[in-house]
Amino acid sequence: SKVVDVLTDSRRVKPGSLFVAIRGIQSDGHQFVSEVLAKGGVAVVDRNHSQNSPGILKVHSTREIVGKIASRFWNHPTQQFRLIGVTGTNGKTTTTFLLDQVWAKMGFVTGLLGTVTNKIGQEVMESSLTTPGPTELQEMFHRMVQHRVALCAMEVSSIALDQDRTLGSHFALGVFTNFTQDHLDYHLTMENYFESKIKFFKNYQLPCIVVNLDDDKANSILKTNPDSKQLTFSLRKSNAAFHVLS
Repeated sequence: SKVVDVLTDSRRVKPGSLFVAIRGIQSDGHQFVSEVLAKGGVAVVDRNHSQNSPGILKVHSTREIVGKIASRFWNHPTQQFRLIGVTGTNGKTTTTFLLDQVWAKMGFVTGLLGTVTNKIGQEVMESSLTTPGPTELQEMFHRMVQHRVALCAMEVSSIALDQDRTLGSHFALGVFTNFTQDHLDYHLTMENYFESKIKFFKNYQLPCIVVNLDDDKANSILKTNPDSKQLTFSLRKSNAAFHVLS
């Protein structure tokens, strides 16, 4: 039967919905599986889920697969325009806004996703999360395709990377701004925080990366991506691809 939508919110399920049960911090989607089946939906669950019945599909990890399912449902939208991801503790919003303004001045139809604003062409919306959830994200990318967006600048947060919200997205380029203390209420240690951040450079097969050579973590990022085209920038080091002339 035809899948009519991909959801992580059981309240929105209707006949034909594909519901992906996610274990969150506040609640666990697996507890709503019976409700989903009763509404005529199909449930994707983690393989250690106890229930076995028609309409349940078991996978290794729902978190790791939900973005890929949503991307496929929306016909792989990020392969139809150029998506630039910006990660780092500071400067994500500034960098994405500057990119968006430069591209707009060049006449491109643009998308923007981040802490302050989400924008699809001329449509501007207030943002609730730095990086949207995986199903919402792929639907927004689909809308960008419909609006003929050519380039999208996106903030990629460490929490989103830790929760695999951006899996299923194809990035044309990844930018690393810097790494300083932040989000320790979530990550608990700086080591955990950096491990989440570097997932962007380890797991996304980025064709090109742009790295701040002045940051202590720059070499770790560069070593992680030996097969990518590497561009560096610096305020102090003249061996960077882009540096400030004194």
